[in-house]
Amino acid sequence: MLEFLASANAPKLATRGISCPDHFLRIIVEPMLLDLPANASTEASIARLKGLHEKHRLHYPPHYEKHSASEGGSLLAVELGEHGIKVNGINPDGVVRGSGIFAAGWGANRTKTYGIDEQDLGKFCAQRTVLKREVLPENAANAVSVLTGPDLSHTTGLHIPVDAGVAAALLR
Repeated sequence: MLEFLASANAPKLATRGISCPDHFLRIIVEPMLLDLPANASTEASIARLKGLHEKHRLHYPPHYEKHSASEGGSLLAVELGEHGIKVNGINPDGVVRGSGIFAAGWGANRTKTYGIDEQDLGKFCAQRTVLKREVLPENAANAVSVLTGPDLSHTTGLHIPVDAGVAAALLR
């Protein structure tokens, strides 16, 4: 993949969900380009990843603030793997019931915008997903259970979206 990204084929990726191809390449692709020889040491790879993420954080703070948990998780997975420590995460989206953000008045504002009753917000959000299912706190808990259970004992650096399939975000 890195060879493809580093090649002249990289602009083909620009059609993958970001309206500006240059923005896509700078925000999504560039932080993944290690630009190291095939025989580079693990230490060199880690140092290069750290440098890329630092550059990314400095140049694109809004994106970094939104995605720092997953990007930081990737770095931690690399650094802690040699100690047998797994680093995985979940990215729940559209969880209405039990959500502090909705309880703090955001839900009421959204329902006014959408012209629906507040008790219907979860069902409304569900209709905007690929699966047409409401995302519940239990769904996020189930993902955590899978990540921390024995079935994924050899998985690290994984970030699971728990969002019933948000079409615009399927490539994250």
